[in-house]
Amino acid sequence: MDADGDGRVTEDEARGPVKMFFDRMDMNGDGAIDAEEAEALRRRMGDG
Repeated sequence: MDADGDGRVTEDEARGPVKMFFDRMDMNGDGAIDAEEAEALRRRMGDG
């Protein structure tokens, strides 16, 4: 999903059915998912 390899997934990189999931992961609403947001999701799902 990180098409440009910058360590973040932007809203433009999230397409189709992934978009709704992206919106839930982007907790600060900046249009990108960073490592902290991804880690928070893993913790919420019980994987870390």
